[in-house]
Amino acid sequence: MARNRFMRPALGVFAALMLGSALVLGCSDDDDSNGSSGPTANTGSNSEEAKAVESTIRGAVDAYTAGNTDQFLNYWTEQGLMNEFGASTEEIRAAGADFFGGPPIELGEFKEIEVDEDDATAEFEFVFGTVLQPQRYSLVQEGTSWKINDTEAIDAEIPSNATKIDVDLDEFSFEFNTTGVKTNVAFALDNVGEQAHEAVLFKVPAGFTLEQLLTAGPEDDLPAGVEVVGFAGPFEAGDDGTMVFSDPITAGSYMFVCFLPDTADPAETPHAVKGMAAIFNVTQ
Repeated sequence: MARNRFMRPALGVFAALMLGSALVLGCSDDDDSNGSSGPTANTGSNSEEAKAVESTIRGAVDAYTAGNTDQFLNYWTEQGLMNEFGASTEEIRAAGADFFGGPPIELGEFKEIEVDEDDATAEFEFVFGTVLQPQRYSLVQEGTSWKINDTEAIDAEIPSNATKIDVDLDEFSFEFNTTGVKTNVAFALDNVGEQAHEAVLFKVPAGFTLEQLLTAGPEDDLPAGVEVVGFAGPFEAGDDGTMVFSDPITAGSYMFVCFLPDTADPAETPHAVKGMAAIFNVTQ
């Protein structure tokens, strides 16, 4: 199982895309976190505390959506920021609006919330683009506020009615059977290489190439007709995980790409530049 982390690829055009699991986060007792709607958690014997944890997780999503850096950072301990983002409060604040780019995020179902005095865990899922991302967050109480202290991505289970496609990630390729991929698909990803890899899934126009994706400049948007469908990883060597969709994807042309740097290359050239991409068609 991979632990998703806040990732930004080396190519500037994608600087706002790789947000990983950390885009739905943490907790506080801010008033504006209490009005969000959604499924009710399994609160057990700590119902009031668990409801406060759920409410503030929803408030954190609202802060992210609104691009409110100060409010967003209030949901974290310093340790939590370093664990998930590998960055301090000051570094995240310095990133400014770039921190809040990327595909939309929606909260899914809360599975369980457990509170033990000043510690809590919450298991829930969110949708990153169209990909289901189950999560387990650890929280601590500071005064009257709950704050995120650590996170763990959980592999989404592949539905029995979905077609599972096994994908090997290696240096520097995606290896899988690209024929007969249907819209109701799920991917089982296995890093068989020696370096860390990720899988960013784009929907692209017919005939689109990796070279076209890589020619966009640092200040450019994605090329016309290209959209981010989902993200999984990074997967360390020997790790595996899944990419499961909230709904069947649409028919068309797709591309898997890995943007992580080549750690064996002094220039740390992104894997994508070394050809780590796979284009394939999805049919009904």
